[in-house]
Amino acid sequence: MRRIFFVLLVMLMATFACVLANIPVDKTSSSLIQSLNLPTTARVAAESYNLIVFANVDSTYNEMDVVTLWTYKPKDKTLLKLLTTNPRSDYECLGYEDKAQRVSFTSIPTINNVYINAEEDKILVEGCDDRNCYSYIIPLTEGLPTIQLPCNAGVLGMSSEEELPIAQSYTYYNGGGRYNIISVFDWNGKCLKHFSLKGMESQ
Repeated sequence: MRRIFFVLLVMLMATFACVLANIPVDKTSSSLIQSLNLPTTARVAAESYNLIVFANVDSTYNEMDVVTLWTYKPKDKTLLKLLTTNPRSDYECLGYEDKAQRVSFTSIPTINNVYINAEEDKILVEGCDDRNCYSYIIPLTEGLPTIQLPCNAGVLGMSSEEELPIAQSYTYYNGGGRYNIISVFDWNGKCLKHFSLKGMESQ
């Protein structure tokens, strides 16, 4: 019962503070995109009180979008082109038994979702191919490393109070078949808590 309660709690927490890419453009954001001379196909991927992240799908390679991200700070009206994803890169899949790794922008294959942590001036981006998901914490402060999180099945969302990333990985039973591991991370890529769903499909 305790396990089931924990899983339900995690899933509930993950519904908060989740900001998805491809948010429909309203008239206000459309005029802002135009005033910043961004591509007309750009969209607001995530937004907080002091930061807007714009995304544009430039092209497609191997069924993954090539995406460019910009950050915009309304207070001082600064626009920065942050990165363009690279599906051709030698990117790596990290799962539950791996550790978070420092990576470069050029190894991020694609981006589907964007999350903002305004307090720490960081964003979390997630992209998926036809098998795995790849998640990265990107600091917007110069000199700090980009961190790839060890979660190959996607980000569920953020905890509602702490704004900590909650993600999942899949791993395998000895006799075949898969189950999930739920993990909570801090914004430096450190895993704070694991919870295994092994065997729960039979409960």
